[in-house]
Amino acid sequence: MKKGFARLNVACYVVILLYVCFVGISAVRSGYPWVVTCYNCGLCRQSCPLGLDPYGFVAAAMADDPGAYMQAVNVKLLPHEARMLDPDMPVATADGRRMKAGALAKGSQAADEEVYVLKMRASLAAKYCILCGNCEKVCPIRLPVLDVIKDLRHGAV
Repeated sequence: MKKGFARLNVACYVVILLYVCFVGISAVRSGYPWVVTCYNCGLCRQSCPLGLDPYGFVAAAMADDPGAYMQAVNVKLLPHEARMLDPDMPVATADGRRMKAGALAKGSQAADEEVYVLKMRASLAAKYCILCGNCEKVCPIRLPVLDVIKDLRHGAV
């Protein structure tokens, strides 16, 4: 191998190693070192009756960031609730228009016409989770996802 390619190869490995160390340190700091073992197989996502993506909770714990956005496809809110919760939250109206919740004008939408949440912050989504445990039941490596959800719900993450 030529010297230039060997150096590039070593540099790439160093960058990858630094990233993996950063993720590991972040996971340990959050109090959930097991989150790095989740390989995002998607089984938990399919089992959630609300359409929340439990991997979003795991990723929020891995990044030690309760404000990270995650998928929440079956959550419907009234326009004023969506604006109040998070004005930056991406939503879709009944006619398919996508926008941020803050852009929902007070008079343009009927007060009782719900909007569909596209993504939601993990700390807010934890409050909508019904704690059914389906995500843990189908997890092939039995990760305690409900622990993260409960802590996000109480603001511990």
